[in-house]
Amino acid sequence: MFTFVLMGAFLKLIRLPNLVLLLLTLYVYGSYVLYPNIVQHGVIPNLGTKDYWLLIFIAICVAAAGYIHNDIVDVLTDHGNAKRQTVGHRIGHRIAWGTYLFFLMAPIPMVYYLASEIDQRQYLIYYAVVSGLLFGYNRWFQRLPLIGNAVVAGLCAFVISLPFLVETTSLVQLLEVDAVAFDMVRRITIGFVLFSFLANLIREIIKDIEDEAGDRLEGYRTLPIAIGVGNTKLVLYGTITLLFVTVVIWILSFALPPVPMTSLIIALVVPLGWITWLLRQASERSDFMRLSEMVKYYFGIGIIAMWVITFLLQT
Repeated sequence: MFTFVLMGAFLKLIRLPNLVLLLLTLYVYGSYVLYPNIVQHGVIPNLGTKDYWLLIFIAICVAAAGYIHNDIVDVLTDHGNAKRQTVGHRIGHRIAWGTYLFFLMAPIPMVYYLASEIDQRQYLIYYAVVSGLLFGYNRWFQRLPLIGNAVVAGLCAFVISLPFLVETTSLVQLLEVDAVAFDMVRRITIGFVLFSFLANLIREIIKDIEDEAGDRLEGYRTLPIAIGVGNTKLVLYGTITLLFVTVVIWILSFALPPVPMTSLIIALVVPLGWITWLLRQASERSDFMRLSEMVKYYFGIGIIAMWVITFLLQT
């Protein structure tokens, strides 16, 4: 029984659902968008299948380290927000710090191996920068209005674009062989990266409203504390509108059949309308918690849309 409780605490600590979502995103992007177009045109990719899974594992480790460190740093604010705490209750501080350091340090040899495989040693610097930004977010940036939200959203978008960056040389060859295929991969990537950035930015701002009470006690200056919940909602309305415009332009940029195109737009736009309506009605912390979860599910719809677009363009 104790083992199951400890395992549950560990899975909560590393935010298992979020890691699964990250895994699915990179899997769908690599398996259905990026590599089929590279391989089918006779171009040899920089990373083989095993190496790509290693890249996914590295990304998951970095994300898990960030989540663990966030729980360690936010012990007091989580208490102020009446959240069920993991660190200091079901998992001790020493174990939490040890687990954080393990997830942070374990990928370094793997990053070095992949960087050597593609002869791009600068990826070691990228790893250090991403890890440093996550550390800086947990320590400082999350206390500031909008900056912390943008850092997290930017890192999520960067992780999704990472396979595209890793395969730069093979994509250049793809451009020379088939410009249409390259353009399709490029547009899907740019569209989904923008989608990821804006969707995660919305979720992070909503979470700041959700955590306002505890953040205020700890002297944070998040957006709802700096400008008020009402004005923060206005920022969210503007960001949701920007996401709406991005989604519509993204779908319309592809020469899809009318029915699938309309269906995709409806699938991506209707939930945004529902989120906007619920945001307007939201007043209690539980309302914003529900909204945060809805945006996470909406991101899942975006992953499915990316797969559907690729499938339709290749048939």
